[in-house]
Amino acid sequence: MTALPAQLANVSAECSVLSAAVYREDWLLDILQRVNVQDFTRSETAAVFDVIYKMHQRGEKVTLETLWLHNKELNDAGFVMGRDMTFSEMVNNPPAPHELSGFIDTLKEMTARRRIMQATQTAANMITKGEMAETAFAEIERLVMERTSTGMDREMLSPDKLADAIEAAVDERMNEKERKKRVIYSTFGMLNKFSGGFEKGDLVILSAESGAGKSAFSMNLADGIACSMKRPTLYLNSEMQTNQYALRWSSYLSKVSHTALRNGEASKDSAKLAKDTAAIIRNSALWTLNMPDMQVAAVLAEVRRAKAQHNIEIAFVDYIGRMDTMNFKDAKEWQVMKSAAQRLKTLAVELQITVVMVAQLTSDGGRLAQSSYMSHEADLWLNISRIKEDELQRYWPWNYGLIFRKARNCEAGKTIFLRFNGDTLTFTDQESEAKKMAGEKPALAGTTITKGGVPL
Repeated sequence: MTALPAQLANVSAECSVLSAAVYREDWLLDILQRVNVQDFTRSETAAVFDVIYKMHQRGEKVTLETLWLHNKELNDAGFVMGRDMTFSEMVNNPPAPHELSGFIDTLKEMTARRRIMQATQTAANMITKGEMAETAFAEIERLVMERTSTGMDREMLSPDKLADAIEAAVDERMNEKERKKRVIYSTFGMLNKFSGGFEKGDLVILSAESGAGKSAFSMNLADGIACSMKRPTLYLNSEMQTNQYALRWSSYLSKVSHTALRNGEASKDSAKLAKDTAAIIRNSALWTLNMPDMQVAAVLAEVRRAKAQHNIEIAFVDYIGRMDTMNFKDAKEWQVMKSAAQRLKTLAVELQITVVMVAQLTSDGGRLAQSSYMSHEADLWLNISRIKEDELQRYWPWNYGLIFRKARNCEAGKTIFLRFNGDTLTFTDQESEAKKMAGEKPALAGTTITKGGVPL
């Protein structure tokens, strides 16, 4: 094939990116987030990238050795052994860590240049053939706009199309079977009632102060969706090792004391009960991934992979405050977190899933840590908070509140009251169950709480 001018292609950068993809997994995830097959100009390099991408989508480990084993797939994709570049030349020269981002930027720059050149050449041909200038401008605009395409469908709605969409949307929501395809319900009845369920394409922020139960509430939500309703769910965990995470699930599902299990003090019957919960997980639709080095690019890549492999409908990212900021030079932490929220929202829309982003509040008034701007990207912002000690008697049997801080599809400011048992990591919004968990109503501490002179 004819080589492109140096101003439009950089084969050395293409090879460096391919070498990086088979050299380190974290590099591969970042590359797959930013690079696509159109960024490669040679049939050989494009074929190798195509096979790498497909291996990752299938969940296969991508290394130099495993890639070489896909000889037939490489040939089918367009790589011809012995023609021009060798396999070793393309994938056996990994860059230095500080160089990778620059090589990716070079690939994207070359792609942008080729698209601009294509647009100008197309416009020139149209003018030569006598096309109107307005038509040529429209074609240039279309071709250049492809550069910023996210892969999501864009559709201009005429009055007739919008009217048709209104009729279809109402019919869909009035049909229970069709409604459930677009909406995900939890096992918390009041949450479903107030929110209308979690919409696919929505970003939900679930926040709380440190140690206030945000991960436990996320587990409760994931259990109802994945274990009870069997809807494919991905849970990304950044805080715990597999053993710790598994122990929390066994305690929650069995209602056996987490402390007793952790300290090896549970009775034999209780231990058996906790162990038997493994059957619930085996029969669930819950996929979990522990990633203590949680990075934005890695999260996006893993969610995409889970969608492709398991057709997940909802993803929990626990939690946003632990996302690594090392790869964002000269950016403040709040800017990185805002960018993460934007990218997760875009991902939710693109994949048509719900993304629940767990975030930490500051202890000085309940602001979103790192960035209050994160909430701007959310369709629904729920905040979990403890009821103060001196108000427990007033709100008995509840000891927690779930506050709608922001809501696009329902009224903001509402509060759902919950009971939380920290030793079994269990939340409930059922009053009868809450009373069992609460035990005896606490006595008033100090003076009686009054309102307008009337005891509460």
